[in-house]
This record gives sequence, C-alpha cells and structure tokens, in this order.
Amino acid sequence: EVPPSFQDTSTECGICLEPYDDDSPQRTVIQLGCGHKWHLSCLQDQLHHANPYKNYSQRLIFAGCRCAKCGTVCEHESLRHLTRPTDALRAKVDEMIKEHLGITTTEGALDSNIATMMEEARRKMAFYLCSACEEPFYGGTAFCADHDDNPDHRRRLCPSCTPQTVCQHPAEHRGAFQWKCRYCCRPASFVCYGSVHFCHDCHERNRQRTTSTRSSRPALEPIPCPGGDACPFPKPTSSATHHLNGTDPSCEQVYACLRCQSAQHHQQRQEAAAPGSHNLLQNPCGQDGIRGWKQIHQAWQVEPSELPAHPECNTNFVSTFRWCVMTQQVNLARFIRRAPGHANQQRLVPVPIQVSAKYMGRTDCPSVFQLEAILSTAQQGRPVVLHHVKTPILSAPADCWERVTLDLPPTADAHAVTVVVRGKDERFWAGNFGSKVTDISVRLLGSEEYLRDSVLVPSLLEEREPRPRPLTTDEQQPMPAAGHTERRGEPILGTVGVDWRKYLFELLPFIVVIFIYVWKATHPG
Repeated sequence: EVPPSFQDTSTECGICLEPYDDDSPQRTVIQLGCGHKWHLSCLQDQLHHANPYKNYSQRLIFAGCRCAKCGTVCEHESLRHLTRPTDALRAKVDEMIKEHLGITTTEGALDSNIATMMEEARRKMAFYLCSACEEPFYGGTAFCADHDDNPDHRRRLCPSCTPQTVCQHPAEHRGAFQWKCRYCCRPASFVCYGSVHFCHDCHERNRQRTTSTRSSRPALEPIPCPGGDACPFPKPTSSATHHLNGTDPSCEQVYACLRCQSAQHHQQRQEAAAPGSHNLLQNPCGQDGIRGWKQIHQAWQVEPSELPAHPECNTNFVSTFRWCVMTQQVNLARFIRRAPGHANQQRLVPVPIQVSAKYMGRTDCPSVFQLEAILSTAQQGRPVVLHHVKTPILSAPADCWERVTLDLPPTADAHAVTVVVRGKDERFWAGNFGSKVTDISVRLLGSEEYLRDSVLVPSLLEEREPRPRPLTTDEQQPMPAAGHTERRGEPILGTVGVDWRKYLFELLPFIVVIFIYVWKATHPG
C-alpha cells in the first residue's frame, strides 16, 4: 500500500508514455486513491478491456482493474461506472474463498493472518465466469490453469448450469455433485481448466504431460469404456451402453448428487430403524456449539455442513492440524431401569448398545478419524472399565459421509458409556482442514416392545426425546479417562474427578478421635 502522503512525481503516463502537460481534453490526468497519476482515457481503455464479462474463457484474475505501478485496485469517482461490476465480482470470489477456507469474519475486518491466507488462495485458486448465469465458480488450481496447453475457448458453465439429470436442486447442491472423469469412466477427484474433471490417475497422467519439456506434447489419451455390465458406473442415458471418454465437453457427466443421496438414505434409515432406540447423546451434530462435549488437547470446531448428513443435521464438528479430541459420557442409569431380582439394587437391565458416527474429509487435504467407546461402572466411588472398543485410525473419505459403528455387549454392571472422538488432517495445514464428524450417537438396540416394556425408564416413554432424570448420589461417577486399555475389573489409575471431599467428611470423626487420644497421651495432667 502507498502511504497517504505519497505524491506521484512522474511526468508521463505509464500506459501511453505521453507527457502529462498536454492540454488536450482527451488527456485529462487523474490521481487514483493509491496516489499514482494516469491519463483518464488510458485507464478507461484498460478497464474496458479487462472487463471479465467480455471473455468467459479467461480466468478471473482481476489484474486489469489494478494500478499497474502498485497493484492496488483502481479507485476514482470518474471510473466508478467501470469498476462497480468488477468490484461486485471480486467480492463474490472472496466470499467463495472464505467459504472454502472456513473463514468467518464477524467483526467485518480481516486480521493479518487471514489476509495472508486470502492472498495466497487468490494466487493458487482458479475461478471462472459462467457464461449462462454470469456467476463466478471454482475451476481448479492456478497451477493447472497455467499449464493448459490447449485452452478451451468455448463458454464455460458452472455446475448449476451444466446439463444433468440426477439432481432436482442444482443451484443449492452445486458443490455436492459426483462427476465422471472426462478421460475414463471412474469418478473424478479433481477439476481443472474450469470444467474438465479428472480422476486421480488421469490427473497425474495429464500433469506429467503438461510439465514435460518436450517441444510437442500429444493430447491426453482417453481410456475406452468397456461397456455394458463390464462398466459398473451409470451410463449417460438409459439406452446408452458406453461412456464417451475424450477431450470433448460432451464427455463430462454427473454420476450422482451426494446431497440428494444423503436425504434419500436418511429417509430410508428412518423407515428401517427400530422405534424406541433414541440417541442418548447431547448435541450430536454440533447444532448447539460444543455444549455437552468435553474438549481434550486441540479443540474441535463447529461449522455449517456443505453436505448435510440428513435434513435435520445442518452442522458438523471439524478438526485441525493436530489431534483434536472430545468426549461425552452418557449415564445409563438416567435411561435404563434397574434390573429386578438382584441383591445389588444399582444393577441395570442388560441391553446391547451401539455407538456410531458419520465422518468425512476434504478433497484438497487428506485427514484421519477415530471413534472410541468405553463401557464402565463404579466400584467404591471409582470408575472401572468393563469394555473398551475403538476403530483403527481411518482415512476420511472425500466429500461423502461414511458411517462407523462400535457395538458394546449387554452388561448388567454397566452404568456409563464414554464416547471419544478424534480427528486431524495429514498435511499440517493451518486452519480447520481436518476430518469432520456429525450424527454421533449412543443407542440402545432392541425392538420397540422390548425397549418399552423392559428397558427404558417409564417416564421417558411419554416424551419424544428422552429427558434424563436426576442421578442419585450412588449413581454419580466420574468419566473414565480416554485411551486406557484396562481389562475388566481393573480400576483406572490417575482418573481426575474423584470427589475427595466426600472421603474427607467420612474420615473426619476418626481424625477427631485420634486427635483426642494423642492429646490425652501427651498431657496426662
């Protein structure tokens, strides 16, 4: 940026190289907000030629709307009619970058770190203008765009305007399409040059081709479709037997809309799920921030879901570049009846329990996820592990939700289930680029009749969502420490949260008696 006190002492225009002392009315000299001087007519010609709406095949780089001496956006009242459309377009692109980076600016100003991230993203991300709706859209990386040796001068279409038949809400679901690779039949993982989709292998073949030092580089060879049942992917039409693979835009195809599929799967799951198996966890999707969850180590964050796991779940938790760990304990005594006919009145009805979660990653940053469940009881005020299960470290799938489950066997002595959720990215990127998780659940398994007649606390059956009843003193217990692998019956050592004041009050009478005895022994008179 140029200091406010800066004065441009140049004597000629840097565009036409003509002197400023020309008295011609066509050579009016203006000073931009940055302090640099130019001929008004020269800047008008520059902004006219830089108008992005005149060439839909070019990337949106906005270089022509900046001062050529310092790179600051041109600002002058005489240029307002030319810069207003470009300013609005730049603002839309910046909003898309913020959404991609997960940046929220509640105070209306960017700090230095976020400004640096934004500037880097502007250099690395390629945006184009849709020739149909004239809205900007993301079209790959600038690296791929700079190595495009065969630019497609046809007008580009954004995902919302691309012809397809699998989604009824393309404008709302534009970021959830599963595309076909243009050069083979496999699903695409990359988009380049605005609207060319590649799978991982074809993208690597194209990268090697475009970065080759050979003077003449052949076009990327398509992989023919085997056709019929030998190709498991959806065909372009019901009558087609083969996919079109090659350089022509007609080889593009949308295989599926992940948001439409998610809504359908949720409806099917609701129809197939056994009634009565309520989710016992609080805040399973992050709809209430982090309420109900205990953060350990690096904290999980909550973000709006670009791809909701189901219509009622519009948020998710997202991790960062270090292991993010959060836990929540479910006190089973709030929901499950006491088992009849046992001398131990604290023993609960045994019932199988399932712990599950949906996790997902990003296409631009690989990430990992792990789910853990600990079934515990209390012995003499100390938590004891009964069963401890966890998934391996899982690679998060890109842009689609995958469900993972852990099953805990029926155990009459169990009084609590602790859920532990872990996630991080694998590239150590600053920001929330790690794995995402939502729809975390702890459910009691069984038929509606069995849960109603034998398991659930009667007061819960009258409510749509279970409302926990208050715990008695004997039912309260601290949460088991996450990550322990103790065998059944062994106490968890070093657990934080034991109420030492309770034991102090219980020992107080003995302490008083001992004190009196010692006093009398030392003071016989």
